[in-house]
Amino acid sequence: MPTTLRIIAIIISLLFSLYVFQLVRKNRADVLRVRKWLFFSVLLIIGAVFTDFGASVAKLIGFSTYVSLALFALVIIALVFLFRVELSVITAEKQIKNLTQELSILKEKLVKK
Repeated sequence: MPTTLRIIAIIISLLFSLYVFQLVRKNRADVLRVRKWLFFSVLLIIGAVFTDFGASVAKLIGFSTYVSLALFALVIIALVFLFRVELSVITAEKQIKNLTQELSILKEKLVKK
């Protein structure tokens, strides 16, 4: 990986980490929910600093380049995150449906009295 690309990756990762810390500090994000993003920014820094190790791992696994391995890993990670978000949305929708039904029942009981 060229030195300029390494520097850009490190700077972007550090800026992203600062942004996440800012969100947590302003109570706009929960610490437990943003840990994974901080973890990935640390991985990006490690990947940018130790590219030779990443290239060796890529060759060992069977990828032609380090970038191919990184893109493949990012796609898999994005799919996992997307699936987890979808599960959260489904759970929230069920809870909203149950709360709406309970509220409707309670209103009906109040009207009957």
